[in-house]
Amino acid sequence: MKKLFLICIVILFTLNSVCAQNNKSSTNNSFSLGAELSLPVGLFGDVYSFGIGASGQGNFAVANNTALTLYAGYINYFLKTTYGKGNQGYVPVLGGVELNFSPAVFGSAQLGVTFFTNGEGSAFTYSPGIGYRLSRNFTALLKYVGQSKSAINSSSVGIRAAYTFGK
Repeated sequence: MKKLFLICIVILFTLNSVCAQNNKSSTNNSFSLGAELSLPVGLFGDVYSFGIGASGQGNFAVANNTALTLYAGYINYFLKTTYGKGNQGYVPVLGGVELNFSPAVFGSAQLGVTFFTNGEGSAFTYSPGIGYRLSRNFTALLKYVGQSKSAINSSSVGIRAAYTFGK
C-alpha cells in the first residue's frame, strides 16, 4: 500500500506539470472545515459498518497551483451488531500536498498518523484523493484512507464535504 501511495504522488506531480501551463487559477492560503462519511472496505468493513466525522484542514500555497496541507479530524466508526467491543474513534493527523489540475479539479496526497481513542496506540496513515470545487467556498473530496499498524492494515473510502475560509 505504501507503494500505491508513492505512485499516486508521482502521478499527481506529473499531472501537475502537464496542467501547469493551462492553469490560470491561484492557490491562496486557506482553512476549511468539513464533514466526512467513510465506508470501511476489506476486513475493516467486516467489523465496522460506516464512519462519520468532522475535520479541519489548512492549505498553505507554495506555487500558483500547489499547496501544502495540514489536516486533523475525528471519525467514529460504528461497529456491526455481531461484534461486542463498541464503536471505534479515530483521530487522524496528516500532512501533504494539494495540486490544482484546473480551477475546479484538484488532487490530494497525505501522510501521517492516526490515533485510536480506545488507547490502542496509533497507525501509519496515507490518503490519496481527487476533489472538485463546487464553488469558491465549497469542495468535495473523494479519498482512500489506508492505515497500517503492526502488519495489520485497514482501509476505507470516504467523502469530505468542506467549507473553505480565506479564498
